[in-house]
Amino acid sequence: MSTPTPVTHYVLVRRTGLSPDAFAERTGLHPDLARKLVALGLLDAHRDTGGEMSFEPSEVAHAARIQRLRTGLGLNYSAIG
Repeated sequence: MSTPTPVTHYVLVRRTGLSPDAFAERTGLHPDLARKLVALGLLDAHRDTGGEMSFEPSEVAHAARIQRLRTGLGLNYSAIG
């Protein structure tokens, strides 16, 4: 008798993060500006296994706060961070 071949199962999981384009659409920011804000440490983003950047949905509120401080008080990004 031969032994049965093990079967591999893969679980499909929905991505919880927002792509840079989806984030830009929700916040009104250009995707390049969103990347710049990540580089400055003002927004948090994660990279998936493919290297694609993704944002948590809570970062939309952080981006709105940054926009309010920038336009309302005229603060530069260094002062915000």
